[in-house]
Amino acid sequence: MNEDICVTGIKELDESIGGGFDRGSLVLLEGKPGVGKSIFASKFIYYGACKFNEKGLYVSFTVSKKVFYRHMASLDMDFVSLEEKGLFKFLDLPTVVDKNALKSIFNSIIESLVEFNAQRFVIDPITPLVSILDPIELRATLHNLLKRYIEEFDVTALLIANTNSHEDREIHSIVEFIADVVLRMHLIRDNNNVIRQIEIVKFRGRRIRRHFIQFSI
Repeated sequence: MNEDICVTGIKELDESIGGGFDRGSLVLLEGKPGVGKSIFASKFIYYGACKFNEKGLYVSFTVSKKVFYRHMASLDMDFVSLEEKGLFKFLDLPTVVDKNALKSIFNSIIESLVEFNAQRFVIDPITPLVSILDPIELRATLHNLLKRYIEEFDVTALLIANTNSHEDREIHSIVEFIADVVLRMHLIRDNNNVIRQIEIVKFRGRRIRRHFIQFSI
């Protein structure tokens, strides 16, 4: 295995992007609620821990640890065992209401990354950060804190963005610009069938074979 590549565990995606994400890259995963973004991110963490013993840190602003573990157990992902082995850490953080609280929370996230020495990292969702900071502050925060850290320590970061409207897409545009990879998830209903599709919107430094990929969870 190429040590510079972070395999996602989504077979169809890995085959289309040359094996996985570049380590140290910032990945934005967009999509409407219910398309499977959190499951995708969880599988990304779970696969890395089970297959390669890579530590994963999952930061959630919307779901409690108890609910997350129960939900993922129903999908045959045993995060309790991973936590007991020291391969997984879940941060259940409060909803951000102002810039001062956001700064404190973001610093605690970076501290957790450093202390836990995570190699895979998820923020679910990134929306609280995006909605509170103005564009200049957001760009500086992502560049100076998050992107600089993950590049230096080869952490692969996956940021989840809920895009239920055109306005949602607009407020995440700065994250799209900064991200190394932008993926957009779609849920297509065909009669009684539900088809999940990943659109590769952006992949810096890589030639992509297919820009639309069907996959199953």
